[in-house]
Amino acid sequence: MMMLVDYDWPGNIRELENVIQGAVILAEGESISPDDLPAGVRPPELARIPVPESFEDQIRNYKLRLVNTALQNCSGNKTLAARSLSISRAYLHRLLRGETGTDSSAA
Repeated sequence: MMMLVDYDWPGNIRELENVIQGAVILAEGESISPDDLPAGVRPPELARIPVPESFEDQIRNYKLRLVNTALQNCSGNKTLAARSLSISRAYLHRLLRGETGTDSSAA
């Protein structure tokens, strides 16, 4: 609320209305957070803060880093890379296609 109050609103009420409508659309919960507001409305120190990845995205990215490192260490040989990670070759292919999920027991 303080960000909205502190902003100068050069576009007057129309700009405020557009910002609120956009924030309502972007809001994932029942309230609007600073991340839902355009960067120009947020103070500069908040505009630079990156939105953290979700837990699932972090897990997926970590798995892909592991797979890519294994592939590099195994000169691109997917069978050896899967073996070095103690996963099946089919699961390695699913990881590379983006079908990661968070349950590695499928391997």
